[in-house]
Amino acid sequence: MKNVDIRVLLQVAYHASPRFLEIDIDIGSSTVANNIVRFVLGYVRTLVVDMCFLIEGKNDDELPERLIGTSRIAHLEPDAAVAPPPRV
Repeated sequence: MKNVDIRVLLQVAYHASPRFLEIDIDIGSSTVANNIVRFVLGYVRTLVVDMCFLIEGKNDDELPERLIGTSRIAHLEPDAAVAPPPRV
């Protein structure tokens, strides 16, 4: 399986404070991503997605890269989704 740098494909916004880092990925920023999401929605209850997060090393002294976190999304229930509050 090939690794993907999501920043190349989609709009990404970062929000940071001393206690957290939030990354918003706008799948609506890509027609291809929208089409994939529409296709996948039919299978979302059986879908399992594993994601790994790392800080990209650009120089030899930043290598080897190491994982800083992982996440698994499994068997979502679209009917149970709750809309987020509006941004202020």
